[in-house]
Amino acid sequence: MDARMWEIVVTAAATLLVTVDPVGNVPLFMALTPHGDAGHRRAMAIKGTLIGGTILLAFAFLGDLLFVSLGISYAAFRIAGGILLLLLATDMVLARSSGLRSTTEGESAEALGKA
Repeated sequence: MDARMWEIVVTAAATLLVTVDPVGNVPLFMALTPHGDAGHRRAMAIKGTLIGGTILLAFAFLGDLLFVSLGISYAAFRIAGGILLLLLATDMVLARSSGLRSTTEGESAEALGKA
């Protein structure tokens, strides 16, 4: 592998680790499986990893085809992502909720029913 290829691999790996955030997801995983034994937790972790990996690989190989078939350009995708980040940042700065980070009434009711 030449230097350019290594740069791409390292950049992709760093982006993946920042996106997935395995260390930050440990408390969430532990909170979602409080009554499970070690075997159940291991099975859930493996299942989640396989599902996430399958989705990641599907979009890695079929993402361009999906964008082309939907008529979405990379520029439009970047602009839409930037707008979503702007809305989220505005919510954080102004300490108000626009629905991006809050649950709906139906979601809250369902969560209470499962508790």
